[in-house]
Amino acid sequence: MRRATLLILFILALAPVGPAVADEFKAIGQFGLRALDDGCYQITDGVGREIFLVPRGRPAPPQADPANVVPIPVRRMAMDSGRDASLLITLGVIDTVVAVSGGPDDWTIPQIKKGLADGSIVSLGQNHALDYEQLSKAKPDVFFTWDESLIPMLAELGVPTVITNTELARDLDTQIRFVELLAPLFDRQRQADEYVARVYAALETIKAKTRQTESKPKIIWGDIYSKRVLVEPGNSWAAQIVEAAGGDYLFMDVAGDTCLEIALERFYASGNQADVMITYRGPALGMATKAQMAKANQSIAGIRPLRAGRVYCPLDHYRQSSHRLDEVLIDLAAIIHPELYPGHELKFFMEMPEK
Repeated sequence: MRRATLLILFILALAPVGPAVADEFKAIGQFGLRALDDGCYQITDGVGREIFLVPRGRPAPPQADPANVVPIPVRRMAMDSGRDASLLITLGVIDTVVAVSGGPDDWTIPQIKKGLADGSIVSLGQNHALDYEQLSKAKPDVFFTWDESLIPMLAELGVPTVITNTELARDLDTQIRFVELLAPLFDRQRQADEYVARVYAALETIKAKTRQTESKPKIIWGDIYSKRVLVEPGNSWAAQIVEAAGGDYLFMDVAGDTCLEIALERFYASGNQADVMITYRGPALGMATKAQMAKANQSIAGIRPLRAGRVYCPLDHYRQSSHRLDEVLIDLAAIIHPELYPGHELKFFMEMPEK
């Protein structure tokens, strides 16, 4: 514990303090953040668009498209991702959320669940059928969304949009540091720096612990459906934490977006070597047991984790727990090397029963 505390203090000591220097650029995976003059910022979103953050009452930079200007600090936020919304807890601004996709049953973040129930937060319906009328009534300062097809309609409504999805899956560094892209919207850079330092300290502790063993359990991370299989590619944060935690990720040679479809034959070949499988498809998504998963696709029912290994799936709150990413990483390390974490109780995952 003392070593982790000292590491956090060291990382924070290296982090810049005070206001950002004008024209300072920070790459966050495929995203970008540039500090401009007069307290303004320029964000490069997931599809390469330039979004300008402008302090309230000040003119936007001359190069800014008026449709892509966000007043800061943001007071009214709309989002369709629980993963990104949970980072607002880290920044202490979860109370700025005024509209989200889904209903109360789709959310585990207490503040959002309560707001949807009492009407203080507007439900925009499901992602595939967004309720634009409700979005317009909510009057958000900005909408963070994964769906770039929404841009034209939101532009007509006068709602600036930041696209959070990219062509490639987020790697581990981007997953940890995405909060830095959110921080300038609320002037919460210090809180973002503390979060990044905390998660990196946990990661370094995991690496130090798992270096103590020579064993490298073979891991796959994917979802089985009746006619196809999806996997996390080797460039994803999921694959990289497996490797960092002393595992051997069997899809490291696969590259692309998150939840990428691959050939059944390839999945079977790697799955037959694996000791552990991690899947997003748990009871809430129709997979409660290993037997049920094997039945879903008979052609790969014989993979080793389903026969003799272990299978893990997330608990319901996992998808909205980015503010606890350090704890998520520790859970994954304990799954990969349970012998190094005796007595550890999983907080975000469960082992899938046989039947």
